[in-house]
Amino acid sequence: MASPADLLRVCDPGEYYRSFLERDLLPDGRATSEFRPLSLQLGVISSAYGSAMVRQGGACVVVSVQPEVSVPIDGSGFIVVNVDSSLDATDASLSMQAQLEDTVACLHSLIDDDAIVNRKSLVVVAEKIAWTLYVEVLVLSVDGGLTDATVSALVGALADLRLPSISLKDEATDDDRPFELSKAALVISDARHRLELVDYPVSSTFVFHKATCADGDAKKRKRAVMRCICDPSEQLLALMTGACNVVVGRQGQVYRVNRGGGGEGVSISTLDTVVSLAAKRQQSVELVIEQALRMRAD
Repeated sequence: MASPADLLRVCDPGEYYRSFLERDLLPDGRATSEFRPLSLQLGVISSAYGSAMVRQGGACVVVSVQPEVSVPIDGSGFIVVNVDSSLDATDASLSMQAQLEDTVACLHSLIDDDAIVNRKSLVVVAEKIAWTLYVEVLVLSVDGGLTDATVSALVGALADLRLPSISLKDEATDDDRPFELSKAALVISDARHRLELVDYPVSSTFVFHKATCADGDAKKRKRAVMRCICDPSEQLLALMTGACNVVVGRQGQVYRVNRGGGGEGVSISTLDTVVSLAAKRQQSVELVIEQALRMRAD
């Protein structure tokens, strides 16, 4: 038989969550300032040159990277991202669809800004040889933290990436004819090297909850304040009118702040709190990635 709490969650989810949020708690036992644990596995796809799987709450994402030789343009290589979801579009809620769209926008923003990989570092031979990295993102499940899980999986897969050493034969570099990659004599070594990352950006998602607190005067009047909630579940994200996604790198470098609809009345101090919490989470997620890399090397 369903418990009263389970019935309330189904019949009146707003009141169900409100009963927890008034105590600065979430139904899963977390404080509203805590994130769900992140699980990361590297090398999950043996045929890929780099891969990672991340679970965060009920969200699960797999990212793989395959390099191909190409000709650089404007002194840069390329990173091409494709996002595929196993979710049936007819079954996905509006919240899930919005998360998928925001996740795609976030990934492209980080790639375009060279926030993870400097695409100029993908050039092997100036004006002739560069790497194009084809990144495949497979979303297996969604639960509020999709963008967060996907960004961590992308960074993990790129950190796991090992590129072959490649060069041109001497005779291929000493003529004045236009360079044609299809006719080039390439020397590809079995030795592989790690791609140096520019930064380890981490995405953190928040929603805002209007709470009341006492002013502290004799009449004990109460006033409404907006408080942030870290890493909301899918249901909570759909219930709240205001959401915010923040991507932070090392030393508090802010790459992205995307505020969804709603959230009116959010103060500067609350936004500062959001960025501070995101910066702390960046440090913890980077440690998870570094530990996984050490385990991969053993």
